[in-house]
Amino acid sequence: MKHHFLRVVGALLTAALLLLQPFCEMRVRAVFLPEIPNTNRTLSVPTQVKMIGKTCFLVDCYHNRVLYSGSPFTILTDWKVLDYEYKHPHDIAGDGEILMVADTDNDRIVTYEKEQGGYNRLQTLETGVRPHAVTFDEESGLFYVWSSMTGEMYRYKRTEGTHKVELQDVQSIPDLKDCYTRSFTILNGKIYLPSMGRSAIYVVDKDTFRVKKIYPVSPEVGGMVQLSRIQDNWYLTYSSDQAYDQSKHGLLRAGSLEDLQKGKWEELDRYLDGNAPYMISRIGEQYFVPVTGDDEMPSGIYTFEVVANNLVNCSKIIQ
Repeated sequence: MKHHFLRVVGALLTAALLLLQPFCEMRVRAVFLPEIPNTNRTLSVPTQVKMIGKTCFLVDCYHNRVLYSGSPFTILTDWKVLDYEYKHPHDIAGDGEILMVADTDNDRIVTYEKEQGGYNRLQTLETGVRPHAVTFDEESGLFYVWSSMTGEMYRYKRTEGTHKVELQDVQSIPDLKDCYTRSFTILNGKIYLPSMGRSAIYVVDKDTFRVKKIYPVSPEVGGMVQLSRIQDNWYLTYSSDQAYDQSKHGLLRAGSLEDLQKGKWEELDRYLDGNAPYMISRIGEQYFVPVTGDDEMPSGIYTFEVVANNLVNCSKIIQ
């Protein structure tokens, strides 16, 4: 009887350990990253400012860091460093439980969880070639990660009740294979991809990834970064022409994608003092756009509001 009881207890303990093993393994791999003050007094090619929950994140791409703070208006040296083992990260997203960073030139994504006094680095997952943009889609509960050089979208899902993500599928857009495409926008069941390699904006179905429409644009604005819908207009940032002449960059606004295709746009460079913009994001009623300048006008962050389709209260807040 005693031996039978011990066998039953042993079997139950073994089963419990097997059930806990995935979670335990994840915790063993976690690396705690305590709060580290940002020592850089300037930015170097910032690419994204994004509010996730109550924390603001700033991707300082060429300093190979992601910074965080309670406000986008924080003095630069008062930001904290999330992580420092990147090679040109470009974007960050979160679902309220974990963060996911596109570590572009390491060809991977990295996930994190909040911890008292800092963050835990959880998973590093190889993801395409130069993953450039990541978005959490609330409708599907999936993280969408764009591989900028392969024309592929990697979709990850966090396992319910854990902080572990698993790859669900990889969707391909053959037209964009080997065509540098830096970002995507999910809107009303469609995904919009401004492709520098094609000098065209691709519109695909969010579920099937079939191409629904292609809008070629002039090569002079072909170095597209991001397409955003703000009120009644499309806003397009570009950092060069299609031939990668970085002296040609700017912010455009058009009423429709057909107008962009026809070259019927308004140039808004004056609001950014002629600097090269990257990804636009919204925090509350304000929009934020990182820019890259030169020695006289260094990299920084601009903010503006849009009232009745007009840009107002535009200013540089970080430089």
